[in-house]
Amino acid sequence: MTLSIVIASYNDNDQLAATVASIRATAGEGPEIVVVDDCSVRPINFIPNVKLVRNSRRIGCGPSRFVGAMKAVGEYLLICDSHMRFASGWYEAAMTKLRPKVLHCGRCLGLGKDMNVDAPEGAYSGATWNFCGPDRAFPRLNQVLECVWAAEQEGDDYEIPAVMGAIYFLQREWFIQMNPLRHLHLWGGDEQELSLKAWLSGGEIRLLKSVRVGHLFRQGQVSNSFVMPHHVMYNKLLVAHTCLPPEMATRLQNKMQRNLQYGIALKNLRDDWHLIETERAYNERIFTRSFQWLLDKFKLPFPS
Repeated sequence: MTLSIVIASYNDNDQLAATVASIRATAGEGPEIVVVDDCSVRPINFIPNVKLVRNSRRIGCGPSRFVGAMKAVGEYLLICDSHMRFASGWYEAAMTKLRPKVLHCGRCLGLGKDMNVDAPEGAYSGATWNFCGPDRAFPRLNQVLECVWAAEQEGDDYEIPAVMGAIYFLQREWFIQMNPLRHLHLWGGDEQELSLKAWLSGGEIRLLKSVRVGHLFRQGQVSNSFVMPHHVMYNKLLVAHTCLPPEMATRLQNKMQRNLQYGIALKNLRDDWHLIETERAYNERIFTRSFQWLLDKFKLPFPS
């Protein structure tokens, strides 16, 4: 079994170098590292023992991850961000657990200024869905089609409704078959699309608590659904209309109308409607489960 680590990076050179160093310090030369430079203003310099791909124009995080997956040669992929730190033992723990049609999520630690990935507390364990409900940080506002941190369960390897934290392991062949992330704009929507496609195409999602990775979360980029940038709203609408039944996608779309940039997102979506229809038809061919099955399995509420 071989592993390729795919990292999309945009104007993050210093953190990227530290992330690569952390991988090599904890996993040696075992995994292939594929870095996709999404047309950074200051191009990424040569990094020893790293496969470097540079986009000729900026295409966004999700599409860059897809490019990296296509350039990778490993049997399995780890998709991660360019500002992360890896705890010792993660590589060995992951390589004993990975298997076909399972999307594994590592245990994510929000890093502080000391960048200590071995801190004993503060790790998040997988995610669940908030299809339309109060934001935990801003209860007076609502979220729509969000992955949110979930309560920790017993055991090391157990099912979860969704991934979060930018630590995603899956079989490369299955990733290509699901055909995710290619059409997302800039950033946002990756976790939603990957999570839905994994479950609905007949796979499963599991948390590996023994795989501990620190994530330096960017301040100000994760915002409430009703104040989010238009490209994040576009990505959510795209995922909803390609992965959910039409009537449910429309329900979520209607919940997003309070967003100040809803009009821009909707215009862009209508301009791309031929793409939406093509992707929805493809998903209908590969999906073996219904969206209602997912709601029933995890007892997830959905807006009426």
